[in-house]
Amino acid sequence: MTLTLEQWKEILDAVIPNSGNIFEQIKRKVEERDKDIYQRWQKTNFDLNHLFDVLPNISSYKLTLLHIAVLNGRLDIVKALLENGADVKVKNSNGDTPLHSAANGGYLEIVNVLLEIGADVNAKNNPGNTPLHKAVFSGHLEIIKYLIENGADVNAKNNPGNTPLHKAVFSGHLEVVKYLIENRADVNLGRGYYGETTLHEAAINGNLKIVNALLEKGANPNAKDYSGNNTLYSAVLNNHLKIVEVLLENTASPNAKNDRGYTALHRAAFSSELRIVEALLKNGADVNKKNDDGRTPLYWAIIRGRLNIVKALLKNGADVNEKNYDGHTPLYLALNTQQYDDKLVDFLIAQEVKIKGYNAEKPEYLPREKHCYWDKCCSEIGRIKAKIIDGTTTLYVILTCKDNELTCYARKGVLQRALENSNYRNEFPIYYNYLKDQCDKGIERLVLSNEIKDVFQGRQKLFLRKDEEKPDIITKLPTELPEAVDTHLENASMNNLKKALEINI
Repeated sequence: MTLTLEQWKEILDAVIPNSGNIFEQIKRKVEERDKDIYQRWQKTNFDLNHLFDVLPNISSYKLTLLHIAVLNGRLDIVKALLENGADVKVKNSNGDTPLHSAANGGYLEIVNVLLEIGADVNAKNNPGNTPLHKAVFSGHLEIIKYLIENGADVNAKNNPGNTPLHKAVFSGHLEVVKYLIENRADVNLGRGYYGETTLHEAAINGNLKIVNALLEKGANPNAKDYSGNNTLYSAVLNNHLKIVEVLLENTASPNAKNDRGYTALHRAAFSSELRIVEALLKNGADVNKKNDDGRTPLYWAIIRGRLNIVKALLKNGADVNEKNYDGHTPLYLALNTQQYDDKLVDFLIAQEVKIKGYNAEKPEYLPREKHCYWDKCCSEIGRIKAKIIDGTTTLYVILTCKDNELTCYARKGVLQRALENSNYRNEFPIYYNYLKDQCDKGIERLVLSNEIKDVFQGRQKLFLRKDEEKPDIITKLPTELPEAVDTHLENASMNNLKKALEINI
């Protein structure tokens, strides 16, 4: 027969301190409870280090009396067993010493006694965990402090490569994380089962405070796991917006590829919320980057039927006519995906006609029920091409021009005047929202461009104050700067330039 841990607890609870030899009391109680167990133990000459089968006997779970006493927090029995010759370094079937059990259970006094008797503070069990790993995983800060004060290796690795800091991050114990870091835990040391660093773990778990604590101490946001995923990819994969934003602020690369060529934007387009996609795009994610199979983020958004993501990608320069390695266009994919969305199909038809013009031929694969909508788009594009709004500038130019050109039109007031025309909504029901988006985007870029100009002028004055003896170091803001910013910089580059200029000297 095998006793449960609870039954062993009942045996120990029946032992009366200061009422005769504790070890002899335990023997009697075992005999009373189960003669078969008693007789098997007797054959070992009542070896104090005998391993008893204990239920639940997962993987032949075996414990010594010392382990059982520790697990039940019985300091008096622990002392008595040690005085009678129990081995303080004995291991159970998992390789745990009594110190492992005490650290895991939160029994500080027992930890103290075991260490005084000579327990190995850095002993490893079968998975390679030390008592510090155990204490950290359970969040027992006082025991953690005591173990470290008594020589515990704060950077010890278990078999998969996890340090105690990994365990603390995985368990979400912020104060433990901070204490370990203060005591020289290496934030970039060690790997988890899949090669994840401590920052990967924090990004996966969504613990923003721990992410910040690790970054403050030098955790590398661009470290990769065994699949080539950086920490940003892990945060995106688990849909943690705030952590995505923090990692981007701390130089995590939005265009880093994993071993299959996927970037964070590929992953976000597949399953993340819109705000994560927008955050990546704002910080320079390449909207047309292909993975090893030749698929862009747009491909994944389409096959998942994610209209809002498709719109965001196209707004930021995704190529609506880009074919994948199978030769399929985005429209073809939308028509043939399991996640078919009629609104998405109409949106892509409108986009394709916008690019190809009102004479665009219908694709052979276009179903008959969509021919009418295609024709409506062509007709509306024809009218847009004929609408002149600024001498020689047509609405079609505004509808299709690039971001940098939009800023130039905004600087001339063309976009503002276009928005003032309330008739366009009725004249162009299909493309009005696209026109408005283009105008809004150009005006937003103009605002950002002007902010950069203002910041640059402030920097110029700062240079002049700092070097009055050389006033010609920057004597004048280049007149070409606003035009150069408008013409040559992408949105992400404009934001980065502004941030760089705002950094104090």
